[in-house]
Amino acid sequence: MKDGFIAAAPKPPESAGTGATNADPPGAEVEALADRVSSLLGVGPARWTPEQFAARTGADADTLLRMRRALGFADPPPGEAAFTEDDLQLVNLLGQALQAGIVTEERQLALNRVLGSALARVASAAVATFMEALSAEVDTPNGDITVADLDLHQLDEAMALSLPLMDQTLALVWRRHLAGAARRAVMATAGQSAQATVVGFADLVDFTQRTEQLTGVQLATAVARFEELAHDTVSALGGRVVKTIGDEVMFVAPSVTAAAAIAWRLMDLCEVDDDLTTLRAGIAAGPAVDLDGDIIGPAANLAHRLTSLAQPGTVVAPAELDPGETGNDSPAAAPPGLPHPGDTLGYLWQPMRSPREIRGIGPVRLASVEPTRHLPAPASPAEILVLSNMADRAFARVPTEPLGGWSLRLAGGGRRRANSVSTSAHPGLPLDDVLRTLRARYEALGRPPRLVITPISRPEGLDGTLAELGWSIEAPTVVMVGDLREIRHRCGRRAPHVYPLRSAVPSPEWLVGFDDLAGDTAAQDLEIMYGFTHGDGRGEPVRPINPAAANTARAVAPASDLSLQCFVAVTDQDPDGRSADGDGGNPAGPSPEATQAVGAGVVDGDWLGVFSMWTRTARRRRGLAAAVLGDLTAWATRHGCHLAYLQVEESNRAGRAAYARLGFEEAYRYHYRRGDDPTS
Repeated sequence: MKDGFIAAAPKPPESAGTGATNADPPGAEVEALADRVSSLLGVGPARWTPEQFAARTGADADTLLRMRRALGFADPPPGEAAFTEDDLQLVNLLGQALQAGIVTEERQLALNRVLGSALARVASAAVATFMEALSAEVDTPNGDITVADLDLHQLDEAMALSLPLMDQTLALVWRRHLAGAARRAVMATAGQSAQATVVGFADLVDFTQRTEQLTGVQLATAVARFEELAHDTVSALGGRVVKTIGDEVMFVAPSVTAAAAIAWRLMDLCEVDDDLTTLRAGIAAGPAVDLDGDIIGPAANLAHRLTSLAQPGTVVAPAELDPGETGNDSPAAAPPGLPHPGDTLGYLWQPMRSPREIRGIGPVRLASVEPTRHLPAPASPAEILVLSNMADRAFARVPTEPLGGWSLRLAGGGRRRANSVSTSAHPGLPLDDVLRTLRARYEALGRPPRLVITPISRPEGLDGTLAELGWSIEAPTVVMVGDLREIRHRCGRRAPHVYPLRSAVPSPEWLVGFDDLAGDTAAQDLEIMYGFTHGDGRGEPVRPINPAAANTARAVAPASDLSLQCFVAVTDQDPDGRSADGDGGNPAGPSPEATQAVGAGVVDGDWLGVFSMWTRTARRRRGLAAAVLGDLTAWATRHGCHLAYLQVEESNRAGRAAYARLGFEEAYRYHYRRGDDPTS
């Protein structure tokens, strides 16, 4: 197959076959099919040799070949046609641009090099995607397609659909990137760019050593995953990927704070990805030149060198860039008013004791940059309402009835919250009337009346009034909150050698712990809390009451949709039923006795709600809860969570101490008031 200035191939014979005959030499059939593909892609036949084309256009033959080489196309053999009608139109336009002084020959060559390199990657990726889809359609063993497997009619249809899609995509993306680059150039020329260029580098630690243990397919998967995370994270947070080179990404950002946010978010995502390793990053700002899409200059050099100095899991920058000192980076300041839990308040800059000598640059005073988040511990009244509402939403499947501003939850089962009254708002009615009404409603269901009493319960003095009426205190509870990154790191250090099994639906292994925790009401509680019917252990599986309950495809679930759930069971047997020392083995998987701890997570906006934590009595104090939490927090990090909350009864001192060691702090406390005496 031959290339033109753009690309060229002779038009194959019009026939239903590939254009090859039985007399063709070996490989001719493949060559004919490749030519057919080129023709389908709209690449016309080559008509002129370089000398003929130069004579026709008046251009210099050597210059034409240089332009072709810059685009990534090899020189044709002497006397062979290489240029097409499309090349003729392009060279005529280029000649007009050169004569008008719009572009110089050297700048056009530089542009061709960038275009050739970028579009060669685009083309390879597009063909790989097409071949993957074709492999799935043809359904060949191991995805290996031969010419005999191809249906030419199917190939024609696929090309007819894919070519317009790629053409329109390239045109749209090209124009939008061109507009963005032009805007940056205009702003810089007009003096509107007040800040120096902020450049960041990030690379995977020890990834080179890890590649030695990976197969070619695994390595390709890991690199592709890193590129995916880098492009998605950098773009989402307002930056631009300059380039990726294997395990390293270079990016520019609109501010130092934005660069730090990019580095830390990417670090979190890499840490919890099974295919990747820990990240480290360097940030610098200063003079830089955008040369053909690449960023060169002192800022880029310094950022790259700082990355090599950074410890795993850290971000390093020149101390002089601290927004708190320069005052030129407003996003670092706390937002006005009361921040919401989880808001990033800024970045803590910790200067190093002495300047570091940077090769080729000199001594530089450095600082490590760490994000700080607003953690509601202790929680304000507004934050108590946020946390209380999240706990209520976790029981979103519970039937409720309004009683003035109060809400009666009427679910049955063994969960107190699912059978109690929310008192965060004023009932708007005389208290005696309200208590009489709710008592009658609960007694009709065979349940005792129970009110949740928090620091924001209304009306004022409700708890004292109920105490005077003889309502007893029940289940004093501590609500604890923590930063997800801190919890994840502490759990990672404490997790023992066990096998976490994560699933989007309650697995048989997970139900072992949940059933023991919930007791006789396990089936009803499973429906109330997670929206699944119970099933019968290792036989009939659990089923979602609502199919949306098993949907884990979205990155972040809206606060009102808690369908993003995770169930983790920690076992002492691997998925094949073997223990850590290699004993055993069961095709059906781990035995029920293998389950040592379980827990569940629910995503609610930026929050991970932690529920149903259980550890086998004989295996407590061995770090199994940390193993469960570590897996839950890794899962929640992928889905955009920053904070976690859980509820633990005040009497469970061991549990509270364990959660405190794992990074949780007390936000507030609540208890129930239960009306046992019908006369009260």
